[in-house]
Amino acid sequence: MEVQFDLNERYQQYCGTENLYQHWLPGMWFTDGAKAVAEEQQCFWLLDIIASHQLTQGVVGNYFQVWKLLRQKQGEFEVRCDDGNGKTLVSQCVWSPHFDHDLLTLWCVDGIMMVPSEY
Repeated sequence: MEVQFDLNERYQQYCGTENLYQHWLPGMWFTDGAKAVAEEQQCFWLLDIIASHQLTQGVVGNYFQVWKLLRQKQGEFEVRCDDGNGKTLVSQCVWSPHFDHDLLTLWCVDGIMMVPSEY
């Protein structure tokens, strides 16, 4: 599917972070930008998916991860993690009828989830 709207364009003003917020899973944190995305887009579930996959074979031990939420069709998305060089580490299909965008990218670096502009 062609990307019509990349949600990251809306969050480019986040550069670095002033705060780190502890995720409910131990050892996982998220930044101001990731918090803004999760609150404004009502997608804390995406942070939960990223955090829950940290012990998945292939993901565990990868210091740098690129997570993409990609629309497949109306309400259906693929959550895909790669190593930053395009090698897919894990993917999963999710249903989210309220997420209105085609693409969202978050990075997870050493247990900290962020929007790419915060790196």
